[in-house]
This record gives sequence, C-alpha cells and structure tokens, in this order.
Amino acid sequence: MEASLTAGWGDFYVAIGGAGAALAGLVMVGISVSLTEILADHSLPARAAAAIGSLILVVVVAGVGLIPGEPAPTLGIEILVGTLLATV
Repeated sequence: MEASLTAGWGDFYVAIGGAGAALAGLVMVGISVSLTEILADHSLPARAAAAIGSLILVVVVAGVGLIPGEPAPTLGIEILVGTLLATV
C-alpha cells in the first residue's frame, strides 16, 4: 500500500488550521467592533469579506489535508476547487 501524500504532515495541518481559525476569529471581532466605519466606506466591506474568506480557506485546506488516506489527486482537486470558490 502506498503511503499517503500528507503522511507526517498532520501536526503541521493542525497548527495551521488552529492559527487560521484564531486569526479569522480576531478579524471577525475587529470587524464587528468597527462595523459602522466599515459600512460607511464603499470599498471596505469587500476587503473585510476577502480577509475573512482567505483565512477560512486556510482552515478548510488544513482540514482537507487531515483527511486520512486521501489520494494526492483528490487532495489537489479539493484545494483547487476551494481556492477557486474563495477567489470568486
């Protein structure tokens, strides 16, 4: 049986997922504290959404990387689809 592509990377994915989730939470708190100022400017809501979306993408990719026994092509497709969805 072939070893998984992500074998040995579990701790790294857990650390990155935790850091991304913590940063996403901090950004959400920062946005909620200054929501009226953000909504007053027409360009800031899109920037806030992009910041949250990119951090959530980090958490999702870390979670996908922790799926045990997943083939490398499937992992690559899942990461690509997630990145394309976050880009849109």
